[in-house]
Amino acid sequence: MYAVITQRGDSAMMIAASEGGTKVVSLLVKAGATLGQQQKKAYELLRSASERGYVEIVTSLITAGVDVNGRDRDRDSALMMAIRNGRTEVVSLLIEAGANIHLQNKRGDSALMIAASKGRTKDVSLLVKAGATLGQQQEEAYELLRSASETAYVGIVASLIAAGVDVNGRDKDRDSALMVAIRNGRTEVVSLLIEAGANIDLQEIRVSFRFSLGHFTTAWTYDSRRLLVPL
Repeated sequence: MYAVITQRGDSAMMIAASEGGTKVVSLLVKAGATLGQQQKKAYELLRSASERGYVEIVTSLITAGVDVNGRDRDRDSALMMAIRNGRTEVVSLLIEAGANIHLQNKRGDSALMIAASKGRTKDVSLLVKAGATLGQQQEEAYELLRSASETAYVGIVASLIAAGVDVNGRDKDRDSALMVAIRNGRTEVVSLLIEAGANIDLQEIRVSFRFSLGHFTTAWTYDSRRLLVPL
């Protein structure tokens, strides 16, 4: 009797899951009910609930057996949508339910890259703990680190560091993120990068400044009490 479908095409299981009725869903599952042919509809609901942070509905759908690794037309997963919208509790639920943390969408972004680019440090920590790495996205991650260091997006810098970005990467002018942060007076970013192991070789920094500024020569020195200060 649990497979009976309404005129709207909903089964008892789908109705219970969409209402966030976790206890009812559990009773139905125990009685042998499944989502059956409603997996696609269930995933669409999961995606929407993940995006909006509807924890009870997400929990109910997981209990009902929804495919947590379903994708939309952009190849985004429910996990990616939760991260993009800052739904950390949902992110945790999906990871625990077996969401694939290594999937990439049409743009080639993984869940970890999305979290780092949004400055979602808590989500980054959850993903890294679950085994996520930047993998083939190191170059893209460094470009984002360089940009965030230049504009002082501290949350993004911190997230990228937590995600394992190479803090000593270089751009086409051989500038590192540290050099870019120094040049733009981003002291908080400079501090984060140094703590993360950024190369503070003085000669390297001076050479970069002379090269990029042409006739105007400047130099920086390292002071452990004041980080990097001009000579």
